[in-house]
This record gives sequence, structure tokens and C-alpha cells, in this order.
Amino acid sequence: MDNKFPTILNTVKSNRELKLSLDVTSDLTWFKGHFDNFPVLPGMVLVLWVEEFLRIYYAPNVTIKSVDNLRFVHPIFPSMKIDLNIELNPDDKIINFSYNDPNSPALRVLAKGVLRI
Repeated sequence: MDNKFPTILNTVKSNRELKLSLDVTSDLTWFKGHFDNFPVLPGMVLVLWVEEFLRIYYAPNVTIKSVDNLRFVHPIFPSMKIDLNIELNPDDKIINFSYNDPNSPALRVLAKGVLRI
């Protein structure tokens, strides 16, 4: 069985914001073959996860029309614990998201972007 999603450790949800604490387990399918001796999570998987979490927590039929201002700032490695913050602006049909390292002193941004729905 393919394991494509991280383990959700904690969830905080409101009408316009979703915060997830995630465990990026080393058995995720995405790590296989993506640099055998130095596995990293492919960046576009992070967009896929945001889309899936939007479907689970807000709108099962959401469709991403475009991805803007996408930045992969720091790699995500197997067994990392990360935070995902999703901010919804339904009036403008914009979703802002960021993945952060909760263990860094300044809550280092790992990746971020804007989705248009």
C-alpha cells in the first residue's frame, strides 16, 4: 500500500484558517527514488497535500486553478515534524499556505505559496 500523506499530529481549524502539525514519516512513497542516498520530499507534493487537506477540511470538490508565488526555501527530509498553515480568503478565491519548521528558533519557512481556486 502506498503511503502518500504525512501523519497528522494536531489540528486547529477555524472558518478561515487551518493549522496542521505533521509527521513526514520516512515510509512515504514520495521519498522512493527521489535521491536514493539523500532523500528529500519533492516540492510539488506540498501543493498536493494542501489541495487534499482543503478537500478534507473545507470543500470536497475544490479545484486549484493556478499556483502563484511558490517558493521551496528549505528541503524537507524523512522523519521531519513540520507545521502547515493554510489561510483561506474565499472572497478573493485565494489560499495562502506555508510549511514551517516548528523546531527552529524563528519558525523557519520551508515552503510557501498562493493557490487560486
